[in-house]
Amino acid sequence: MKRKFALCASTLVMWCTAAQAATVNIEGGLVVCVGAEALESVADDWKKPGCVFHCLETSDAEISRLRKKIQAAGCYGKVSVAGFDGRHLPYINNLVNMVVIQDARFGIPAEEVERVLAPYGTAVAPEDSSCIPKPASRIGDGLVEYSKPYPSDMDEWPQYLHGADNNCVAQDTVVGPPRHVQWISGPAWTRAHIGAATISSMVSSGGRLFTIEDTETS
Repeated sequence: MKRKFALCASTLVMWCTAAQAATVNIEGGLVVCVGAEALESVADDWKKPGCVFHCLETSDAEISRLRKKIQAAGCYGKVSVAGFDGRHLPYINNLVNMVVIQDARFGIPAEEVERVLAPYGTAVAPEDSSCIPKPASRIGDGLVEYSKPYPSDMDEWPQYLHGADNNCVAQDTVVGPPRHVQWISGPAWTRAHIGAATISSMVSSGGRLFTIEDTETS
């Protein structure tokens, strides 16, 4: 009977741990953690491929402590911490893939979180927090999640010539002359842009870019 009880208790603990770990589902991209508590809550994902973590804190002492912890974990560079004023997120529009807020002491307006989130990006915060845009859905452990919808005036490019009709014109009213760099990705240099090009195809759908690349040196 004792062994059966211990087995049930162990299974319950494992289930609760898994449920709590699954509360914040990090798929990839730039993850902004507002406050030390938020960064430490996703520490198991610090080394996850395809993720970059940036933590914002108002406390100099917490910034110093977190930087030491990040260095000790061997994650310096992939995970970093910076100070901010507690209200304004220091990012350009539509850049961040996920915002994680665990501490209700930060007074970030919901409009500010909405501004920095990329289309399909998500924000996670406590249920009683005013930082999260609406509508938000409960995900357990006292947290709610908001997913930013894809703008109706922003088109995608899912096929080589935009669509099945081979009419390579996007139905997009947002695009315009480039004024800044949104983000940079490799390869930094390509072998050729004529003949057999290094990048022979690029499409975009569902908030992701897909490319065919030939990275041979000759």
